[in-house]
Amino acid sequence: MQIHFRHSITHPAIMESGEDRRIAGDWSFLSSRRRRIMDSAVRSLLIWRIFTSLLEQAGLVAVVLWGLPLINVLLPVWILVPTSIALGIWNVYTYRQARQALSVKPVAGLTDMIGIQGEVVGRLNPSGQVKIRGEIWTAEAESGEMKPGKKVVVIGQKGLRLTVRETDQDESTRVE
Repeated sequence: MQIHFRHSITHPAIMESGEDRRIAGDWSFLSSRRRRIMDSAVRSLLIWRIFTSLLEQAGLVAVVLWGLPLINVLLPVWILVPTSIALGIWNVYTYRQARQALSVKPVAGLTDMIGIQGEVVGRLNPSGQVKIRGEIWTAEAESGEMKPGKKVVVIGQKGLRLTVRETDQDESTRVE
């Protein structure tokens, strides 16, 4: 079973067009400056995971040896060993998943939006708002006025303003 994380770092210094590398640690598509930022992020994650893992282990020992006996629950000390091992395995697993999520290049962006369908949510006359991929964007109609609920397709962008035109449901466009 493989778990895929959809979140990734979206720091502007890391976002760069190019080939999408999904192998953890393969950042050859990034410039050296951006690679240093990614290395720093992974190193910070590793240090944080080691620190929190040690705190979790100390908390487990404190609860079993000190906390539970206070409420008359006595567990044998040997229970600490498999429980600590299980907690360590969980920490390694979550670290690897987080590292993999950090190394995935962001896939969403304005350049990827051309051809995507959306829906008008605020009257376009000629500017207004559209909903694309669950996000509200400021948009400008290519021609005419569009009422809320109309289906549109992105045909261009200027800065953070999208240019859209009305589309039919049957029209062959990218839908995401």
